[in-house]
Amino acid sequence: MKNTLSPAARREENWGWIMVAPTIIGLIVLNLWPFVQTIYTSFCEHLGFGHYKFVGLSNYAEIFQTPEFWKATWNTILF
Repeated sequence: MKNTLSPAARREENWGWIMVAPTIIGLIVLNLWPFVQTIYTSFCEHLGFGHYKFVGLSNYAEIFQTPEFWKATWNTILF
């Protein structure tokens, strides 16, 4: 079914998007981008001063072999 809005309804819908746009942009910039950046840097080695070297899954392989990680995980589950 074709959506046929009157010009007045279309203007009102556009104003709704304009009013919501700052919130949507803020959510993307302040929430989504840091999340993506954190995921990326978890696969990297920090070289200092904002430089990273991609190392793949080696960070995760290393952490899963440490007893401190498993102790902290178990403490979290118990808590």
